[in-house]
Amino acid sequence: MELVLLNMKSTFTFLRRNRLFLAAFVLMIIFCGLYFRATLAGLTAGNEFKAILQSFHMLCDMVSLLGAIMIVSILYHHISARSLKMVFTRPCKPETWLASALFTVFAALLALHILLFLVIMIPFAHYGITMPWAMVYALIYNFFTAVLFISVVSIFASLLHPVMVLIAFTLFNEETLYGIKSLFTDVLGVKLAADSLITRLIDLIYYILPTYTLFHSEMAAFMNSMDFYDLSFGYFFFSIIYSLTAALFFFMLAAILLRRRRITC
Repeated sequence: MELVLLNMKSTFTFLRRNRLFLAAFVLMIIFCGLYFRATLAGLTAGNEFKAILQSFHMLCDMVSLLGAIMIVSILYHHISARSLKMVFTRPCKPETWLASALFTVFAALLALHILLFLVIMIPFAHYGITMPWAMVYALIYNFFTAVLFISVVSIFASLLHPVMVLIAFTLFNEETLYGIKSLFTDVLGVKLAADSLITRLIDLIYYILPTYTLFHSEMAAFMNSMDFYDLSFGYFFFSIIYSLTAALFFFMLAAILLRRRRITC
C-alpha cells in the first residue's frame, strides 16, 4: 500500500509537469467551452433541456478522452524512460505500478466528474430549469464506463507508441467496423455474403472487442431523457458490476504484458 501511495504521488507530480498533457487539457477546456457556448447560444424556446443534455454527453465523452490521454502519457513516459523497475530506488512490481497509475487516473476522473456536475448546474440555473437528479446516476454510469475504457487503453499503451494507440482505437471500434461494412455495400456496391471471409473477419474483430456499455439499448432511453421512469436499476447496477469486472480483467492482462516487457527489456 505504501508503494501504491508513493507511485500515485509521483504520478500526480508527473501529470502536473507534463506540458503535452497540460496543453491537451487546456485545448479540451477551450473546445468544450466554445461548443457549450455555441450550443446554448443557438437555442430556441423549449429546446433548452435538450441542448443542455447534448452538451452534457459531449462533456462526458471529453472527460473519458482526457482520462485516456492521461494513462497513455503516464505509461509511455515511464516505459520509454525505463523507470518501471524502480520507484524511489525501491523495487516495484509491474502490477503495483500499473495499479498506482490507474488509481491516479481514476481519482482525476472522479474529480472531473464532480466538476462536470457543478458546471452542468450553471445552464440549468440560468434558464430556470430544475436539474433532474437522475443526472447523478448518469454521471456514475459514465464514470464506471470510463474506468473500463481506460483499463482497455492501458493494454494498448503497454504495447504500442501513443500514435499507434490512437490508430488502433480509430480502426478497431464498433462504429469503424460498421462503416467498413457500409463502405463495401453502399459505396463500392459489393454485397457481402454472411459466410464471406471479410464478413467473418469483421464479425470476429467485433466480438473480440470489449463492449463499454453492456446494456446500451436498455440504458439509451434513460440517458436521453434523464427520467427515473426510463431507468432500470437492474441494468444500471449490472452495468457497473460488468465495468468493474471487465476493468479488473484488463488490468491483470496489462500487468502481465508489462511484466513480460520488463523481462525482455
